[in-house]
Amino acid sequence: MRSVFALGWMVLALAADVGADATQRDLDKLQGTWTLEQVEANGQTLPIDPLNPPKVVFKDNSLRVNDSGKFTFKLDATTDPKIIDLTTDQGMTLEGIYELTDEVLRLCFNVNTGGVKQRPVEFTGKADSGQALAVLRRVKP
Repeated sequence: MRSVFALGWMVLALAADVGADATQRDLDKLQGTWTLEQVEANGQTLPIDPLNPPKVVFKDNSLRVNDSGKFTFKLDATTDPKIIDLTTDQGMTLEGIYELTDEVLRLCFNVNTGGVKQRPVEFTGKADSGQALAVLRRVKP
């Protein structure tokens, strides 16, 4: 019985290490500059100047939008969908989800929660979803 218990703890420890590795890999992939390509909130596409799109710079565990808005963030790559939490300088936290490839980052947050924390479960910015979907593309060096 003790060996089964010890084996169970070893499996849990290994799973935690694998999750930490996946989260660290995503954190490393995020580093650098991205441009905002598309934002859809509640079915409305927000205009983005294609000649001067907003830039988002990820550095360590923080991000800055156009050298002004600054956030800290936490990732969890062990869930499906993957989790991102953004925290403003004022301490407000937005709970979201993300999808990351080498070139494209999709972020989704609830925008009509009435102050209640509520994480999206799917990537959509469609009408009546109460969500905003942002698509960013990596800036090549």
